[in-house]
Amino acid sequence: MTSPVKMEAAGPDDDLSQQCSNCDSGSATCWCEDCSEALCDECAAAHRRVTLTRSHKLLQTSMPKESVSTLPTKFCRLHPSEPLQLLCFTCKEFTCRDCQLTSHMNHSYQFVKEAMTVLRKKVDYYSASVETQRDVIRRSLKNMEIRLQCIEERKALLRAELSQEFLAVQKALKSKMLAVYQASQKMLTMECDSIQQMMTQLKQQQQRHELFFETAKNMRQTNNLHSLMKYSSQG
Repeated sequence: MTSPVKMEAAGPDDDLSQQCSNCDSGSATCWCEDCSEALCDECAAAHRRVTLTRSHKLLQTSMPKESVSTLPTKFCRLHPSEPLQLLCFTCKEFTCRDCQLTSHMNHSYQFVKEAMTVLRKKVDYYSASVETQRDVIRRSLKNMEIRLQCIEERKALLRAELSQEFLAVQKALKSKMLAVYQASQKMLTMECDSIQQMMTQLKQQQQRHELFFETAKNMRQTNNLHSLMKYSSQG
């Protein structure tokens, strides 16, 4: 466990326009009332993402310096003379040195500035992990979009091929049906001609029979021997 050491926390009287008290690289743009620290835009954004500090009150430094200088440092409720400059990880709350040596003894803790560095590293780690996942998702979505486009192109090509194949089959079927129709017509015409010829012959034979029966009827009623002998010889 880290032993308590004397630390001067950043106060509101510091020149916030000069440097961020967390990263020491960016210009401070706001002041955290709970941590009593000046923060740049990037550290302020990280401050709002971390569970332990997202509820902290951040004040913009665009207000007059006189107003900023009046911001009080957060002090311990149990030890009013001690600033809350430690973060107890076990209890997830800010503490002063006296609290850390008594009610929070043997708890895991760090100074706020050090804790912010650790938490920022965790945020960076998680951000990198999420960024990797974002890249994977982005590539996957891109591949899916390309695949969907390929599917649409394949569907259009398949429709064109099927349409062309249908027209070819339709043409071949029509040609075959026409050939079958013509062959049937020829066969049926020949059969009609044959029937007509047979009917003509039968009608001629029928007429001869009618004539024969008419003559036979007359012969039955005649007494002319010469006519009967002639009729009998013709039959």
